[in-house]
Amino acid sequence: MNEIIFFGSNQYPMLFENEPMRIKKPIQFKFENENEKQIKQISSGEFSTIFLFENGKVMQYINEKYTNTNPDSNPNPSEIQIENIQKVTVGYYNSAALTIEGNVFAKGYYINPNNLTESINISSLIEDTNDRIIQDIVSGSYSIYLLTSNQNAYGIGSNQFGQLGFDSKTLQETQKPILMMKNVSKIFSGNYSFHVFLLNSNQELFICGDNNYGQLGLGESRKKETKIQKLTKIQNIPKGKIIDIQSGIYHSIMLIENENENPKRKLYSCGYYLYNGLGKNKNTYEFTEIKSSLFENDDNILDFSVGYGHTLILTSNSKLIGFGYNGYGQLGTGKTKNQKTPIQIELPKLRFNENISNYHISCGSNKTFIYYSPFPSSFSNLEEDLIKLFRRKEFCDISFKTKNGEIIEAHKLILKYRLKDENEIEKLEEIISNKSIKESNQIFEMIYSNNSKINPILYSEIKEIINSNEKIEETMKRFYLNENENENEKDFIIERKEKQYKFPKLILIMRSELYRGMFLSVTEDTSNKVTDYSELSNKSFQIFEYWIYSNQIKDEIQITQEIIDEIKTGIDYFQLNQTNPNLFDLLINKFNNQNPKNNSKEKSIEYLNEEYSNQKPEKIQIEENIQKVTIGSTNEAILTIEGNVFAKGNNINPKNPSEFINISSLIEDTNDRIIQDIVSGGDSIYLLTSNQNAYGIGDNQFGQLGFDYVTLQETEKPILMMKNVSKIFSGIASIYVFLLNSNQELFVCGDNYCAQLGLGESRKKEKKVYKLTKIQNIPKGKIIDIQCGYFHSVMLIENEDENQNENPKRKLYSCGAYQYNGLGKYKDSYEFTEIKSSLFENDNILDFSVGDSHTLILTSKKKLIGFGYNHSGQLGTGKTKNQKTLIQIELPKLRFNENISNYHISCGNEKSFIYYSPFLSPFSNLEEDLIKLFRRKEFCNISFKTKNGEIIESS
Repeated sequence: MNEIIFFGSNQYPMLFENEPMRIKKPIQFKFENENEKQIKQISSGEFSTIFLFENGKVMQYINEKYTNTNPDSNPNPSEIQIENIQKVTVGYYNSAALTIEGNVFAKGYYINPNNLTESINISSLIEDTNDRIIQDIVSGSYSIYLLTSNQNAYGIGSNQFGQLGFDSKTLQETQKPILMMKNVSKIFSGNYSFHVFLLNSNQELFICGDNNYGQLGLGESRKKETKIQKLTKIQNIPKGKIIDIQSGIYHSIMLIENENENPKRKLYSCGYYLYNGLGKNKNTYEFTEIKSSLFENDDNILDFSVGYGHTLILTSNSKLIGFGYNGYGQLGTGKTKNQKTPIQIELPKLRFNENISNYHISCGSNKTFIYYSPFPSSFSNLEEDLIKLFRRKEFCDISFKTKNGEIIEAHKLILKYRLKDENEIEKLEEIISNKSIKESNQIFEMIYSNNSKINPILYSEIKEIINSNEKIEETMKRFYLNENENENEKDFIIERKEKQYKFPKLILIMRSELYRGMFLSVTEDTSNKVTDYSELSNKSFQIFEYWIYSNQIKDEIQITQEIIDEIKTGIDYFQLNQTNPNLFDLLINKFNNQNPKNNSKEKSIEYLNEEYSNQKPEKIQIEENIQKVTIGSTNEAILTIEGNVFAKGNNINPKNPSEFINISSLIEDTNDRIIQDIVSGGDSIYLLTSNQNAYGIGDNQFGQLGFDYVTLQETEKPILMMKNVSKIFSGIASIYVFLLNSNQELFVCGDNYCAQLGLGESRKKEKKVYKLTKIQNIPKGKIIDIQCGYFHSVMLIENEDENQNENPKRKLYSCGAYQYNGLGKYKDSYEFTEIKSSLFENDNILDFSVGDSHTLILTSKKKLIGFGYNHSGQLGTGKTKNQKTLIQIELPKLRFNENISNYHISCGNEKSFIYYSPFLSPFSNLEEDLIKLFRRKEFCNISFKTKNGEIIESS
């Protein structure tokens, strides 16, 4: 039995291939094979969504921005090859899996920056070897939090806002868990949150991290403290038991339970006024009740979840209620209007409506899942789960009568284990006979939960066997016999697992190979019907088994085309050939020997890799004369000689993103439709007309079109941004823009999260600049070009004044995230600062380009220089180590070495091109272009002689 309801952003990654990028109303779907696809949990973040199934399978939909491997448009998930997973969690730049054994495997930018696709056991990195059994995991945006069986809280990842409880100047990030606090019962955070809440056993709540909008709930007196870098106790907590706290980027929601109130459960929130659901026009600095007639007296909150800026709530009366940010349709209202107060959302007819308590909500950054699962809610703890399981009537075989005659049923074997003596059960009967039903239930809960540190293996196995309809007695015997007898039971458990999975040993071996670089991706492949390792043939696994163990393949194994096809389904041979060519050759040679028609290694490689090598370029059918092309994260644009612009993309033509439309013809002023230049941003396109007017089209989420996002979320026709503009600057992944006017005044708007707008330290708290703002401190000289990454900007300045003796004439300045800006500092740079290096001595910059997070520079002395992010090798250093300072990269011998000025650089998201072209650099202007063209010898037909007899040719 399964059911999933989805709405919101259908990108990063794309989950539904034939659906729009923004699904604004709930849609229903289910997995075809219901027996295999009983969902246990869904966790979603910004670039990744993970499905955990009852059968132990874990599937991850993931976007290239997260791992740099999977394309954005590919909706096929990959299987996570970690056994016995009991919980998964996803943040902005990380994901983690908690196993039954208490280990945590995690991956992500701040966890394992050298290999984003590799999961590492972060629990094994805890210094105290006696504190490595993990009870719970929680993801923040750039951090992961671990709660150990000893009730200690650890943090790993980024500490940019003090979210690990340390001063960010002392500790910026850590790749091993650090102890944050002892005696912790619960940890709370959110997939886009830069703050964390820790609850101790006395129901005291401590917090640290980002407090820009009051999202920590510390009260009005501390609203000026935008970063709390030391764990601080919250004084004013609402009365009652804290059930859960979930956090967005700028708001926090707390669920409180009071047994004597109606409804028992109430929501409280604090933080950013647009997201917190309180309906006020100012931020709220302490937790305040969210009041609404939608929460009626006979209703109760079953589950809730928080994304980037939105919140969804499910009640016992089958109501779905939401509020907050709705730019992607993630509230499911059918529109993209934000909701400052709670609103009821129409749910489709549920398949299992009578079991509403088994529906759960999981909010990704800008998407929402509602799914059916008989497993407990995400905010019930291990102890509570066990109590519920042990109280299920079908497992009860003993009853007790209260003083009023009510019957309480229980499980005799559990009571024996808990009470240690059968005589105690008789005493219990006597006690219950003198108690009310409420008092009796309290006694039973104390008995069931008297061991607070229950082994998670016990918990998982009990649930597994209960759900497979085995008798409860057999389950209990397996775990509650004495230690000596239990040893004999272990063999039975292992044997049962061996039967359940055909090749458990081999799967472990193959997974260990993954850590050495072999990229395995056996996933659901409808064309080959391969859904699990166990469905591959014995022979295919025999090949791998001997291959991996002994670097050989048994002679008697006949490698048929069918086996090759099976292997091909599961392995990326390009990666395998690079990481272990000897093993690759073994398979190829064996295949060639047994199949003479494939008589060369090259043919075999071509055969095995045909699905990879069959990617042909698509011809763009534009019937005008194209003079320039530009690409952003989600768009492409073409400028023709006639001055028209044809564009396509999710935010340009959402009904048909693959179709080019003439966006210049959509400009309202019919006299302003001749376009002189085009520039792509991440989700927007900018047009410069022949009348020197700048227009923008596409997404305005961060104010990158120069308007408040509340007023304008996106536009499918160009809107006028500014007049008297000479140049526009942005970047392929950038969600901000620079506009330069004819007076060399520079204006900027958009995302300023890492100070990439260069507005200075005084404005660093402004994370989004919605209105075009003039930059006051621009480096002296002429602005030649500005190129933008995701979190950094690089400016090229030229000084022609000979009296200043500027050498080199051209210099680079940068601002933004310290990891990418090339300045070599350990904090972000808030204004454009010169990038100084001995590599620029007596040299001059010919061309440069900026990708998502890396920068490459070409100089007149044929030096290639780079800095920034390098996970995919985009700096060309031969390694994947990031570069905070400049490094020279070795270039191969150039074919046209004498014409170095005709080489140009173009950085893609995480790739780099250097190409030869006699055409001019993209940042030279029209006047300079004409002068250079008219001086080319082939166009000269008149000559002049100087006084010294030299000849000057002209046109």
